[in-house]
Amino acid sequence: MARLSLCMIAKNEEALLQGCLDSVKGIVDEVIIVDTGSTDATKKIAAAAGARVIDQPWNDDFAAPRNAALKAATGDWVLQLDADERLTPKACAELKRAIKRGGFACGMLRLHDADTLDAAFADVVSGKARIASPIFLPRLLKKTADLEYRGIVHEGVTDWLMRQPAGVSYLEADIVHLGNVPALRAGRGKSRRNIELLEKRCATEPDTMIPHGYLALELLKAGERERAWEIVEQGWKIALTRPKHQTVLRLADARATLQLQRGDVAGVLATVRHARDIEGPQLDLWLLEGCALELAGMRCKPGTRAAARLLNQALECFGEALKPEADEIHGQFMEGVGGWSCHLHCGNTLLALGKPAEAKTSLEKALALKPGAFEAKVSLAEALLDVGDANAALGACDGTLGDEPDGWLIAAAAAIELGAPADAQHLFNNACARQAKGYVSPHRAVRHTDLVCLMSAMLGRPIAGPGLTGALTGMLSRVAMPLPSAPRSSETNAEYVRPLVTLLRALMASNQAHLLEAFFEPRAEATFPGIVAELAKYGIAAEGQRDPVVIEVPNVWAERWLAACENPRFVMKRNDSGVIRAAGIEVKWSAVLADPVVNVRRLMAALGEAHDEVLIRHMVNNYPGVER
Repeated sequence: MARLSLCMIAKNEEALLQGCLDSVKGIVDEVIIVDTGSTDATKKIAAAAGARVIDQPWNDDFAAPRNAALKAATGDWVLQLDADERLTPKACAELKRAIKRGGFACGMLRLHDADTLDAAFADVVSGKARIASPIFLPRLLKKTADLEYRGIVHEGVTDWLMRQPAGVSYLEADIVHLGNVPALRAGRGKSRRNIELLEKRCATEPDTMIPHGYLALELLKAGERERAWEIVEQGWKIALTRPKHQTVLRLADARATLQLQRGDVAGVLATVRHARDIEGPQLDLWLLEGCALELAGMRCKPGTRAAARLLNQALECFGEALKPEADEIHGQFMEGVGGWSCHLHCGNTLLALGKPAEAKTSLEKALALKPGAFEAKVSLAEALLDVGDANAALGACDGTLGDEPDGWLIAAAAAIELGAPADAQHLFNNACARQAKGYVSPHRAVRHTDLVCLMSAMLGRPIAGPGLTGALTGMLSRVAMPLPSAPRSSETNAEYVRPLVTLLRALMASNQAHLLEAFFEPRAEATFPGIVAELAKYGIAAEGQRDPVVIEVPNVWAERWLAACENPRFVMKRNDSGVIRAAGIEVKWSAVLADPVVNVRRLMAALGEAHDEVLIRHMVNNYPGVER
């Protein structure tokens, strides 16, 4: 029966060591722990668990104690873990089967970064309580005479593995890693320690790009972008003449990420192409290519064929990243690749394509995998708004109203839809105050401009702007604005209907409905074919153009109009002939919406004081419409 040795290195791990040792009970035949200078109870805990403890002073080299543990191990196989890692119960059973089966030199295990120290194993493995996507690491090793680690930090066995004819086997075995829990990592200062050691490794191993990739990613996490770029470019020169067994993926991830942050779409695509020629189709590369195409599409004029083409290409890339085959995975270093990040980018891309219902589905998947993801929460609120559920959108903005402008912007747009102009103005002012930080998703800059135009109309001073909303408010300002896309017939006017409806709501809620007169001028019909007929659907017509109508409005609008009257105890109801009838008096509702408050007062005056208790309230909860 093959024997299994657990090899570990440790220093001051009294808080975490016991949990690791408990997780391997019943599967390992011996435990070898190399202690590099503990001053706490680490060695006592190890000895009590039956481990063999070897003292070796720390000398800024992780490979040295790892190799000391390997030298002391007597098993046929070696399991490599750290104190902040735990094997799941299913992993223990899988390792037993794998060792019995044999036929490989290196077993790759999936490592999952837990987001809290007390997260349940099942939640971490499923992604519910995980920081990033899992990665496969070489942790089950066939014990051979030449087995050794190389590298003073992020040490590995790649050189040894290249000499093994049996190769690699990807195992259905999971490790839960606690070391990247943010509070724990910050308290231990692991990032700064790793950066210092990686700087040293880059200097001592000038012909390998591996440490350059690690260092660049660490610098990115620390926010040191300029230094990260210097390291990336140094490593990229080495990559051109790399040994075949050295992966370029980590370095390519860092390079393309920095290029994305700089807005260099062409650079990202070139980096991805070069890395794919070497690595083949990798999840990280699909995600990065998709992000570059998404950015390029959002830079195009909204609604154009060029924008749609690029955004749809981005969706294809995200789709590829969401359907990986386990045995094709060589490494994953982008957070959320194949999971929440791809779903998030799918959602944002679908929003930019004007497909909010599909976007909502993608964003819900992203939040199921990472409940606290800020951008996913904001984007879901935006999707809810665009499918017509302003109340739900406003509720979804809860927790997003912080330093970024995104949540404030979506909340302001929802307030407009709900007929609350004062609230909308307050929220939008907050978005503007934070706009210098930039929107998390570039497509929101378009919504920001639309809200500027809407706010101007709500204040009675409409201005023109790009896009359909800006063209509509430009028409109200008597400034002719061309449509953002090619001229259309009255049968193809659907694109401007939604922004038109939003504008109607904004004007009614802010008592600026008189501005609608501009839409009955000939130039409006020439710019927006069919707009007069579209307005008629909502009971908006020029004086004498149509029969009497009754306007159905959301409760909040009716309440605002009624509150403006001296005696608001009345309601409106229409009969089959399209006439408002109350207490035997018929009042025709013409000059629709020119001044709703005046018309309401006119109705009250016609009825007289004696009938103010008799009227029937007309309140409709659905979206506003008009019936003849």
